[in-house]
Amino acid sequence: MLHFGKRVPYPQSSMSGQEKGTWILGTRISSWQIYSAGSKIADSETDSAKPTAQVELVGKRVLDLKIDRETMLLSIDFTDGLRFVLLPELEPEAALPDWELFMPDGTVLQAGRIWSLIDAG
Repeated sequence: MLHFGKRVPYPQSSMSGQEKGTWILGTRISSWQIYSAGSKIADSETDSAKPTAQVELVGKRVLDLKIDRETMLLSIDFTDGLRFVLLPELEPEAALPDWELFMPDGTVLQAGRIWSLIDAG
């Protein structure tokens, strides 16, 4: 999950003292990669790279976001030449969306073979 925007406390008492972003991108069933200056520095397949990815993206601003309608590939460019790429599975029978964007108004954009906008509650 990637947290964007203003940091706010979680409403659940079990998450007391922890914060989340007002926008949250969840990858669900999709693989991801992070690039710095064109070289891959982390991916969802390499556990040892995950702490590096967290450190690299903290405090960075989103500069651009692109979605390829054919492949559902999602690309987010950040400051300092960092790029996050989401690689959907594209299984036609997949029951889960490829990715989800939780928005500040309480809705969730689910993207996959079928797109939907639902209430997160």
